[in-house]
Amino acid sequence: MDSIFKFVTTKTCLDRIHELKHYAKSDAEYMKLVNDEFKDKSVVADWGNMRTYIVHDIDFDQNPVSYTFEFNGT
Repeated sequence: MDSIFKFVTTKTCLDRIHELKHYAKSDAEYMKLVNDEFKDKSVVADWGNMRTYIVHDIDFDQNPVSYTFEFNGT
C-alpha cells in the first residue's frame, strides 16, 4: 500500500522562508531549515496556469537581480 500525504497552503514560499529565518539561531541552521522545507518538494505557482514545480536545489548565493534564469536553453 502506498500513501501520499500532501500539505496545501495559500502561504507563499517567500513567507515560509521568512518564518524559518525567525526559528534559526545561525545562518547555517537557517539554510538547513530552508533546504529541509523545500528541497526535492513540489510547489504550485499561484499565477498563470498554476503549474507545479519541483525544487531541486537552493542556491543561497544568488538572487533574482544577480541571476539569469534559463528555460529550455534560453
